[in-house]
Amino acid sequence: MDFHSVLNLNRLAPNLPTTGEVKVPCPEEKKLETVAAITEAFSDFESSTIDGVRVRFNDEDGQQKAWYLARKSNTEPILVMRVEANDQSTLDEILAMIDERVSSIIDISRLL
Repeated sequence: MDFHSVLNLNRLAPNLPTTGEVKVPCPEEKKLETVAAITEAFSDFESSTIDGVRVRFNDEDGQQKAWYLARKSNTEPILVMRVEANDQSTLDEILAMIDERVSSIIDISRLL
């Protein structure tokens, strides 16, 4: 694939609102239990627990409207978090939900 083909493909991909990758400080000895607690906090949502937890948020039609990832770093005393949504209002809504469910587990002020 040449450079111009890559540019054309990139133009077709939607530019979705995201927090980007956020590094949340977490002591090494607390990483696994923190990810487990976050997983439990979203047990009422579809999620994948491969390499951390990735929570899927669907709209009323069952289509994905946003996702939240929390995974432990293997090289630093942090959890890596990221949220992506179809639009800014959904991103804001999901961040508020994450704040409500996760802030008592770990300080996520860098994510918000």
